Amino acid sequence: SSIQRFQEKFFIFALTPQQVREICISRDFLPGGRRDYTVQVQLRLCLAETSCPQEDNYPNSLCIKVNGKLFPLPGYAPPPKNGIEQKRPGRPLNITSLVRLSSAVPNQISISWTSEIGKNYSMSVYLVRQLTSAMLLQRLKLKGIRNPDHSRALIK
Repeated sequence: SSIQRFQEKFFIFALTPQQVREICISRDFLPGGRRDYTVQVQLRLCLAETSCPQEDNYPNSLCIKVNGKLFPLPGYAPPPKNGIEQKRPGRPLNITSLVRLSSAVPNQISISWTSEIGKNYSMSVYLVRQLTSAMLLQRLKLKGIRNPDHSRALIK
């Protein structure tokens, strides 16, 4: 068995006035008083491995707080076999609802996890514009049909 220990790290980030405006303008009020944003602050975690591109990946026993408030993590995926530890499906985490939408006050992220020997993680925070499948399809249609040889050349 690997030796495990609990770790905690703190990060601070600030939004520019332009970023705050973009997020606020994108706000949509949903039933039940909930809010949704098409411009989002997303937190991403992955293995700190540079030999190849990394997918979102969460460390064991992960706990995230944004400005002192606990961020609810996605549920666990069903384990592939009995006896194997359950993992959360890796994906970007939309932390917008816990972020202070002010350029005057910085935001703090606290991350704690159970570390494992040989596994180091990287964390990043991005400002992204969420696109729906309909928007992506419309963009593809606007670009028109390309010659298959052109696509093959881009892939190489």
